[in-house]
Formats: sequence, C-alpha cells, structure tokens
Amino acid sequence: MTTRFSNELYFTDGSIGELKTVTTWNVWDCASMQWTGSPPVVLRNILLAGLHPRLLMAIGEIQKTDTNPNLLNPFVPSNYPKQYLDLASNSRTHGRFTFNQNPIGSYYYGEDWKRIIYGSIVHTGCKKLIYKDIYYLVVDDENRDENGDYMDDPVNNYHWFTGDSHAKASAELMELLGLPRDKDGVINHIGGFVDVRKPIQFRAAFFGKWVGKGTIAHNPVLDITYDGSIIQGLEEEAKIDLVIPLSSLKGNKPKLGVHKGKILMGLVFEAEKRKAKPGWMLFHIKSV
Repeated sequence: MTTRFSNELYFTDGSIGELKTVTTWNVWDCASMQWTGSPPVVLRNILLAGLHPRLLMAIGEIQKTDTNPNLLNPFVPSNYPKQYLDLASNSRTHGRFTFNQNPIGSYYYGEDWKRIIYGSIVHTGCKKLIYKDIYYLVVDDENRDENGDYMDDPVNNYHWFTGDSHAKASAELMELLGLPRDKDGVINHIGGFVDVRKPIQFRAAFFGKWVGKGTIAHNPVLDITYDGSIIQGLEEEAKIDLVIPLSSLKGNKPKLGVHKGKILMGLVFEAEKRKAKPGWMLFHIKSV
C-alpha cells in the first residue's frame, strides 16, 4: 500500500486546513498466503490515512463462507515484521480486517470488540477531509433534567439539541466540511450561507484519542462567542465549533464538558465502488 498525502493550509499557522489522501491497496490471498493478481483498490480521503499516512497496508481476500479463525492469526509476509490483528472494516459482510506490527486501534477504541465492530469509521471514504483547532463540547444526548426533559449538557445545564449520533456545529465548521451554500439559509460571519435543514454524514477523530461518526447539522447558538461564566472550563472568550454526543463516540469517550484540540473531520461519500467479491481483509504492514 502507498498513500499520496497533501496538506493544504488554510491559515499559515496550521490551525485550519484540508487533507487529501489517495491510498492504493494491493490484494493478499489469505488462503494461499500470497499476493493476488487482482487490480489494486483505491481509497480516497479516509481517516486512517489522514491520521497515520506513513502506515503500509494491504487488503487480504477471503471467501465469504470461510469460518477458519486461524486466518486472523498473526502472519509474517516475506521481508516484513510480524503482523497482528488491529482493526476491522465491514468484517461481517466483507471480511475486512487491519493487521499491524504495532496496533493503533486501542488508542481510539479501547476494548477489542469495538476495534472490530466500529473499525470501519476510519476506513470510510470521504468527499472532503478538513481539520480545525477548535473548542468542542462532549455531551450526553440521553440525559434528562429533573422534569424529564432532554438536557444533553448537564455540565452547563443547557440543551444543544444533539440526538442519537447527531452532533451540532457552527456555520463555519459546516462550511469547512463542505455543506452546500443556500441563499435561503442562515448567513454567517464569513459571508456564506448554511441551510440548517441539511444535516450531513460525518466522520471525526482526535489523533490518538477517539473517533466518531453520525450526522451533523448547524446550530446558530454556536456562532456566538462564549466565556467561562457560561461554559465551564472555557479559559478565554471563544466559540464552541462542535457539540458531539457520547452516542457518536464509538470507542474511547472523553469526559463530558469542554475540550480543545485539532479535530480531523470528513464529509462522507461513497469513495470506493465495491465489486462482487467474496470478502476482503485489511492488513497493516510496516516495513523494517
């Protein structure tokens, strides 16, 4: 596997930008334990390549009906170090797994079963990959107040109208993600228009900490500047660009409240045309 990687800085300080990745994957036959003659698979703008562009990976092909657990054992390709099961992508339907010399899945998912069930998050092709250094809130979309009404932010006693795997964002973040402008939408401070009726599918990650997925839509109250008297833990006057619920965080879950950091986010689209193959497995191969 090879990855072409580019980083377009929107600001010279590196706080906002766009990544473009094109990853070419060769196919490994897990039964015969050799490379196949199948055409390589090309994946564009996946979180895994954006987070770890130097990883060397391969796709392994298995039969859909194969139940041999030994196929998931560590293996040693010629001239490469030993590889271990790390992540999975559509493993239940396509048999896709990522193997790695030094597994990274625990950084994002923690428990082993989450790395398998939710590994597809970092393999999903995106129309656009952007990053931004932001303040963001982690909230509990299932929380209710004493009257039984939804209040997703018990830390600040406020409801941001998140939902089941549904996040909220500022107008600027929505436009960075690539939400189409709409003349009938809400004008924001950078002169664009955001249609609040158009939620979009997203993938998100904080390097080495967590990954998330779901839908995201604009919330106008996130275009306002806040301070520590309103948002607990906010050390300066700033905007909150993202409110993400626990239900969107499929692996490690940060504590409720405000956080700061550079988030990598993707606007989802179908980047790979899947052909009728019995199954695939993804392997991470790291050269000596």
